[in-house]
Amino acid sequence: LFENQQMILTWTLRMSALLSFLGSTLIIYMIGHRRFKNTIHNRLLMGMSGMDILQCLNFLVGPAMVPSYTGLYGARGTDGTCKAQGFLMIWAGSVGFYMVMLCFYYLAVIKYNTAEHVLR
Repeated sequence: LFENQQMILTWTLRMSALLSFLGSTLIIYMIGHRRFKNTIHNRLLMGMSGMDILQCLNFLVGPAMVPSYTGLYGARGTDGTCKAQGFLMIWAGSVGFYMVMLCFYYLAVIKYNTAEHVLR
């Protein structure tokens, strides 16, 4: 990729990560208030949003963590920062796990009409 294409790709990723960060923060804020019930659904959303925030932070600073010798746009890191970013990306990948659990929850509640107390 040319440098201007790398720049556009980097900033597109950062802007989408910023929007996702704000959305996940809002979800955690809304669920954190006492007016929302402590349900399985809310706990799954809270966990998914927490991992999404971690992933978004990784996307925001990600290009700067790439080793500087790669010559990529915004690369300022070292091998150590690259490995740390890889570890955080794998850990934040648990967003998919929360999504699967949320799908199973919806399957149980909507299709099979299962009550909340049965799922606990």
